[in-house]
Amino acid sequence: MFGKCGKTEKEKAVSPVVGVMLMLVVTIVLAAVVSSFSGGMATETDKAPQAALEVHFYKNGLEGYAMTMEHLSGDYIPTKDVQLILYYKDQKVTISPSTSNAPYLNDVSRAGYFSDSRSHFGNYTLIPGDIAVIPLDKTASFSDNDIKDFLDWDNVTQYDTIEVKILHTPSQKFIYDREVVIE
Repeated sequence: MFGKCGKTEKEKAVSPVVGVMLMLVVTIVLAAVVSSFSGGMATETDKAPQAALEVHFYKNGLEGYAMTMEHLSGDYIPTKDVQLILYYKDQKVTISPSTSNAPYLNDVSRAGYFSDSRSHFGNYTLIPGDIAVIPLDKTASFSDNDIKDFLDWDNVTQYDTIEVKILHTPSQKFIYDREVVIE
């Protein structure tokens, strides 16, 4: 009835059961931790391209204004994956490849002239040295009337500011986010 330690057989049996339960709990907790880490890796989002860009708004002769976007350095940017968002006072316009041909790639050797679809927004990749152009006057001939009507051209003055955001749509992260002064 009594063992060598002076305990009954029932008291000896409690220790192995507690040990097995503790090992089971540790195993379950460890499995949960591994599962949560591996689940987080599967939902990783795309990385936005890293690039140095320069945006300018300037008076384009007597016709109105234009916007240029110059790719100074960094990763290539496929324009099919980009949206331009412009804010001026209480107005906002979003420019995407599905709604506009502009900005046009200003490199005739790679994309032809403005009438060539290779120069249309969404059909080219910005690489360092490229300049994309958006004519922002009322007479501009491209598909998105929202861009033409974006500014009250008669009241725009030099030194007004336009907030420019360039969104990488796969990652939903901004490549560019600055206020640009009209030159």
